Amino acid sequence: DEEKMEVIKAPPGPHQVVAGPGSGKTELLTILVLKSIFVEGCNPKSIIITTFTEKGAKNLRDRIIRYADYVTSINPGIKKTIDLSGLRIGTLHGLCTQIMQEYRYEGYENYRLMDEVEHYLFVYDHSVLAKDSSKKQYYKVIWENLPFLFSHYGIPYKKPSFLDGGRYPSKADRTHAAITLFNHLTEDLINIPLMKKAGNFWTLLAEAYEKYLHEMERHKRCDFSTLQKKFLEFLDSPRAYNFIQGDGTSMHPGIKYVFVDEYQDTNPIQEKIYFKTAEKTKNLTIVGDDDQALYRFRGGTVDCIVTFDKACERFWNIKLPKTHQHFLMSNYRSHGAIPSSVL
Repeated sequence: DEEKMEVIKAPPGPHQVVAGPGSGKTELLTILVLKSIFVEGCNPKSIIITTFTEKGAKNLRDRIIRYADYVTSINPGIKKTIDLSGLRIGTLHGLCTQIMQEYRYEGYENYRLMDEVEHYLFVYDHSVLAKDSSKKQYYKVIWENLPFLFSHYGIPYKKPSFLDGGRYPSKADRTHAAITLFNHLTEDLINIPLMKKAGNFWTLLAEAYEKYLHEMERHKRCDFSTLQKKFLEFLDSPRAYNFIQGDGTSMHPGIKYVFVDEYQDTNPIQEKIYFKTAEKTKNLTIVGDDDQALYRFRGGTVDCIVTFDKACERFWNIKLPKTHQHFLMSNYRSHGAIPSSVL
């Protein structure tokens, strides 16, 4: 339709596409990727496409391959010159692991990426916040100032007074709380040295976080949040030059396009990763809907999609033109008989 054609014909540069459910955003991303490959002659290895789930990534990859097969079936000569196996598509966590291993980044050599269960058990066994006991209560001041971490356990936990009368959080509860805090400290790019200077419970929390990072390094373990932190460090290292800038070969073509689906669930560290990865060409296209931000409990923040134009100024010192902001209003998923008043 005209809305999507406007995006497809748009000039290079950063683009923000606000698309509701059923508007065809997956279809749009597929066409944009195919256009960059078949029309512009872009090396598939210089394209990054990320989405929030493995299922979403597989759906997008299958669609790209299916459409590409159709294109090559009517133009057989193209198939010999284009290899889609190099296309970088997946969740950000999966791509971070794959790219750091491909470029042999020493900051991620021989690390084990923990799944959710392993992460919980590691924090349970090694975090000083989890190992604190009801007898010591060394970190009680943290729980007093952050009682919302336990609010889902009932009314008594919603106020600092829940610690009175022997209601000290169990080790399991402290472990869950520690994981929440550590993830936010990493993903929200909190300045830890500044936090340590703040005094009171902030200093204790910063020290507990640093001890947790030290334990992970000592045991060569990595959680999903720290994986992104390591990838950001990789992007600032000499190893990343061939990855981002390229060396003129087909093996290292550099990054020309970055496409991000479900951008409303992006967090600050992911935002920085996307902007640093696309800094060579500024061809960053983000697709999402601020009304569908569902994963704040996992670190996602709607701020990233709402303030995308300001991020372009902050990271690249460029102003996002109004022509680079697009809205897909059509809905192809709901039945036409449903009254618009219901929708």
